[in-house]
Amino acid sequence: DHRDLHSFPTRRSSDLMKTLAWCSLSQSEIKKVMKAPCAYPLLKEAFSLSILTGLRKSDIFSLKAADLIKRDGIYYIKKTCVKTQQELIIPLSDEAEACLERSTGCRLAELDREKETPLFAALPSSRLNEKLRTWLKEAGITDKHITFHCASHNKIFY
Repeated sequence: DHRDLHSFPTRRSSDLMKTLAWCSLSQSEIKKVMKAPCAYPLLKEAFSLSILTGLRKSDIFSLKAADLIKRDGIYYIKKTCVKTQQELIIPLSDEAEACLERSTGCRLAELDREKETPLFAALPSSRLNEKLRTWLKEAGITDKHITFHCASHNKIFY
């Protein structure tokens, strides 16, 4: 049974572009959000790290000190993705390193690599997107549907 591809409903590319614009942040919006104060500092660091690395929410929430390695003076995240089981090695920008240092309260070199607790374990996942939308609204972003999931789609590190 060979089906005609034209019989399947599709989205027009203009509709898809509108959807993508509605649930992602522009470069200027990302800068605005990262500069804005947040009532939940750990949320700000986790969301920013997702934007800076492209890591999914599940990978941010399962990130451990042992996933951070240093080679030739550069820190990397070396991690197996929760969703795909694919191993990633992501070089960290200075901004990403700063997010991790602020969220852990210490320099990356001082982290206990033996500790099994995820770095963002203290960030409660309940009402996370509600808290995120409050922060974004305070940063002046009110016309988009942004969730934590959207952060990894911005990937400004590329």
